[in-house]
Amino acid sequence: MTAAQQVLFIFRVYHDHVRYSAEELYWWSAYFMAESGWWAALIGSLRLADDRHLLPLLREIDTLLTERQHPRPLDQFDPTKLMLDYTCTAVGGQLSTSEETSDVRWVKKEGVLDLIAAPAIRIRYQAYVNTDVRINYMEYVRKSEFELKLARTI
Repeated sequence: MTAAQQVLFIFRVYHDHVRYSAEELYWWSAYFMAESGWWAALIGSLRLADDRHLLPLLREIDTLLTERQHPRPLDQFDPTKLMLDYTCTAVGGQLSTSEETSDVRWVKKEGVLDLIAAPAIRIRYQAYVNTDVRINYMEYVRKSEFELKLARTI
């Protein structure tokens, strides 16, 4: 890639991940700071584009993250990420894939666990199956091994 293509690429990767929520902005900004050279490349791409709106925002994010001991090496990278799971009732229409989902299908509640391999997703779905309308709170770590640290009903 040319230098201009690299600049566009790094900005596009960042933009496509942070545009959905403040939580995604925080998490991906911390991740870019942790990856060697990514944050500097992003700042450089905005300087090159003479972006006077986003550059001050990234400087503010940089200050905020630095106050929270970022950047951290990737092996110590653990920003808190809140995962919310919802259940839905179908009212019509068709299932379709999206940018984030390559496979969609209707599955009976009893057969879902047969399709889930990831421990964190399995335990969250199991909590849904085993309770009524109460809220389940879980804290877990997904480093090299999955570890459930806390589980309670609110």
